[in-house]
Amino acid sequence: MSLVPKNTNIDEKFSYHATQHLKKETIWEVLQKIALSQAVELFLKTLSGGTAETYGFAFKKFFELQLLDPKMMLGSFAIINLESKLDQIKEGIDGKEATKQVRAAAFVSFTGFLQRKTEGLTKKAVPNKEKGRKTFQKIREKTAGDVLSLEEVERFLTALKRVNLRNYLIGAIQLQGAKRISEVLEARIEDVDWKADAIRFTQKKSEVLEKRTQAFFPGHLMRSLREYLGERDAGLIFIKRSGRGLSRFDVRQFYQSAYKRAGINKKGLTHMLRATTIT
Repeated sequence: MSLVPKNTNIDEKFSYHATQHLKKETIWEVLQKIALSQAVELFLKTLSGGTAETYGFAFKKFFELQLLDPKMMLGSFAIINLESKLDQIKEGIDGKEATKQVRAAAFVSFTGFLQRKTEGLTKKAVPNKEKGRKTFQKIREKTAGDVLSLEEVERFLTALKRVNLRNYLIGAIQLQGAKRISEVLEARIEDVDWKADAIRFTQKKSEVLEKRTQAFFPGHLMRSLREYLGERDAGLIFIKRSGRGLSRFDVRQFYQSAYKRAGINKKGLTHMLRATTIT
């Protein structure tokens, strides 16, 4: 499914203005046939794994809270006041300021996607910059919160290992490499340097900017990794039984379960291991 028709069948004899008018009319007709939920699905496919997951959850909330109607056609969506809708989204979601801004960013990014795909028929929502009502603003940085003691780290990793080797390796690599969980989950077998006992990770700074880093690991951990991979020599390092990659929510679930079994009652889950390493 595409938001813009590939062939508009416009006669070459028409004037420039007539051609542009017919082109817009053709695109407009297509917008009357595409539901907002379908457009969101297309939008999410253009994003990287972590961003797609975060923005997908944001739109799920928009639909649940009836801030947006998933059945609304894009033609109707294009003519609403997107700035007012953005303000409504920012104010209508409970939670911390950081969460609200992420949800607002999802909406702004989506409207930008529509603006490109519809050649301007749908406008990108403009964030509010009025003092006291800004859509986006700097959030005061806080120092790392809860971290694990050495004893807690050992209990946590032991709890993971009792479930399976994969879960243990994810936790151990995130801890020893001081990596974001998204970096660990997106690492590929081709990025493993067995001779150097190292793994190369991709850290995405933005949609177009990324940084490659390399982390070194103990020999015993790399031997366990080789055991886990078995005959696999390409693709994502960590996968489900189905062969698909894991999401941050998957990891959050088994981390939380391991914390509970290890008797650890602290906040942070996936981020806590990185905070433990960098503290």
